[in-house]
Amino acid sequence: MRQLSPVNFPAPRGRLITVAGTNESDEFLRLNLLVQKVWSRQAVPVCETVAGVNHLDILHELVDPKARLHSLAKGLLGL
Repeated sequence: MRQLSPVNFPAPRGRLITVAGTNESDEFLRLNLLVQKVWSRQAVPVCETVAGVNHLDILHELVDPKARLHSLAKGLLGL
């Protein structure tokens, strides 16, 4: 299964942000940090955690105009 980890894929040509909720497993949080470490801060300029959410309810942060994740996503889209 290690070969399926994103860190083994080539870094994206554009920018990527990685965000994980603090209610995720230690392994999920480790992988969030590892992607930036392996792919570089140039490819992954933002690597953060969001307090009190997991991979399902973090989606609320994407649609909340007051949330940082919403702002980050708009920035990636050039909006």
